[in-house]
Amino acid sequence: MLVFITHTKYFNEKEIEYRKIVFDIKDNTLTIKDNGGGVDDEVIDTIFEAKVTTKKYGTGMGLYLSRLIIEKIDGKIGVTNIDNGAEFKILFKN
Repeated sequence: MLVFITHTKYFNEKEIEYRKIVFDIKDNTLTIKDNGGGVDDEVIDTIFEAKVTTKKYGTGMGLYLSRLIIEKIDGKIGVTNIDNGAEFKILFKN
């Protein structure tokens, strides 16, 4: 979750006045939604790979390492763009 929280600093780059991140847990799924403009189409399919970033000073390691940790415990992570933002879903094994 720290990866998602630290990305809030990038709201400033997009000049978003009312920043919002919503965490929701139901059953074995954690959903994280924001209003940060979404994931760029050019990287949405590779965002969880190493060294993929759209940030000026990003390393591209945060979401990659998150995916490795989640997969290590037999979970899955994915992302889709929603109205004015992105929605990440983390599915944990029952």
